[in-house]
Amino acid sequence: MKKVEPLSLVEKLFVTVFVLIAFYFTVTGDWNFAFFTLLMAIIAFMWFITKWLCFIAELLLNKK
Repeated sequence: MKKVEPLSLVEKLFVTVFVLIAFYFTVTGDWNFAFFTLLMAIIAFMWFITKWLCFIAELLLNKK
């Protein structure tokens, strides 16, 4: 079974940047880019949440 690491700082910054870009485009009124960046942030969040859940499951399964 592959060892899963907790989320790195780069991954957290990746999602934070997408959310900030979506917020900026929302404020400037460009809804197309706001929707696209928000969608990318949601996809990244789902990927990272899945990674976190795998990490927690591995910790629970390897408990002795």
